[in-house]
Amino acid sequence: MSLDLTVLGADGAPERSVSISVDLHAELMRLAAEVEAKHLARFQSYYTDAEVPVEGLAELSREIGVLRHKARSPDLVQLLSDLDGLVAHALANRRAVHAIAD
Repeated sequence: MSLDLTVLGADGAPERSVSISVDLHAELMRLAAEVEAKHLARFQSYYTDAEVPVEGLAELSREIGVLRHKARSPDLVQLLSDLDGLVAHALANRRAVHAIAD
């Protein structure tokens, strides 16, 4: 089971996704809480769907950048890099980022 952060296409199907394991999610949320990352905090529940609308994506991108500088785990650094690419794709296409709990 994973938590998928995704950008949905016009047809409602996932267009681009990043999957997060439960352990990496816990690490991400601990670091996000340290810096009070309110947009990343929307994904706090591993088992609940959530969304960051287009209007919040610039701030989400900023939060990811802050966390990338603070992260020590290579796996977390890679996840944050992947998330940064996902958010850039969402911004370029004016689409929200969704968390879809499997």
